[in-house]
Amino acid sequence: MNRQQWQRAIEPAPENFHRAVAHALRTKEEQQPMKRAIPRALILACALVLALASVALAAETGLLDFLHLDTLGRVNAVQPEMHMVKPGQYLTAEIRQAACDGVSAHIVVAYSVKDKNDALRMDYDWNNGSIDFAAERAACQRELMVNTQWITEKTTGAELDSTCIQWRYESAQTMVVDYSADLRELAEIPEQLTLTFDPTAYLAGDETYAEADALRFEVTLPAQTVEKEVWQAKDIPDTGANWKLDSLTLTRTDMGCYLDVEVEDPDQAECNRLLDAVPEGGSYAEILPLHGSFWVDALDASGNAYARLNGGFKENLSEDDEWTHEIIHIYLQRFEVGDTITIRPYDSGTKKMMDTMTLKLEKVK
Repeated sequence: MNRQQWQRAIEPAPENFHRAVAHALRTKEEQQPMKRAIPRALILACALVLALASVALAAETGLLDFLHLDTLGRVNAVQPEMHMVKPGQYLTAEIRQAACDGVSAHIVVAYSVKDKNDALRMDYDWNNGSIDFAAERAACQRELMVNTQWITEKTTGAELDSTCIQWRYESAQTMVVDYSADLRELAEIPEQLTLTFDPTAYLAGDETYAEADALRFEVTLPAQTVEKEVWQAKDIPDTGANWKLDSLTLTRTDMGCYLDVEVEDPDQAECNRLLDAVPEGGSYAEILPLHGSFWVDALDASGNAYARLNGGFKENLSEDDEWTHEIIHIYLQRFEVGDTITIRPYDSGTKKMMDTMTLKLEKVK
């Protein structure tokens, strides 16, 4: 799969903010003696970060907390050793758990400040006024912002651009991050995954990043592959809207559900007719949803969306860059699968919800 065929989908402000900071930090870092061996591609592939609302927990946070599970079943949770390549000035890192099902890998890392007079905050919380442990933070002398940047698979040298994160605070000084790396962007999955992390901490409010400091560490874990169950939608009806549903595939492992939805615009003649009808100053996305930020949720029997374990990414099947024919890849919490599945399309930019669709499923594996 061509990396340039991927697209990220999340509301612009947090994602763009995080990436702008990451770019500035990495540019600064590459001006130092230690440079990355592989320059980052100018065109970013899908990098979705799912920002969970921070949750204050008394107990130590582990992988099951992030996956919404009581057990991993046949997936082996491991506690891999960490090789610290470059210690950080502000932060320490502890690997709590890791697991791989052959489709994605999860690595849970706890970051803590070295100086107890510091507090830390994920930079995705840049506009969060009601953050956990506010009283503890107020008592600290300064606040450090953490940018997770990206992780790299060392064996292949591939940057896992579709890595997503969830995080929770255990105190004002400790933050636990679940990295979810989608392995489908690797041409071949090695037997042992060696992942390189380079998070960076910088002082809150310092837009020059003059005192930013990165730590770098490596984690190696077995790339376990477990049995998968696969369902496909059958007898797909006409959507009755200005987009077509071509296929839906649901893959389930003991670690979660992977939903792949192929959609496209109507035929070219119909598209031209619809676009010609767009009034001056109007939005194409209101007429042709795929021209906006088109995504789908999967719903339970009560009509609630299943929790996402990452933000999702898209693969472009169009012959051009117009994204008129695409596959949406979403990673969801594990759920019981029946004879049907209900999906709800929506536009992540405008928050507009579209009509739900209930599809018949056929188990194929």
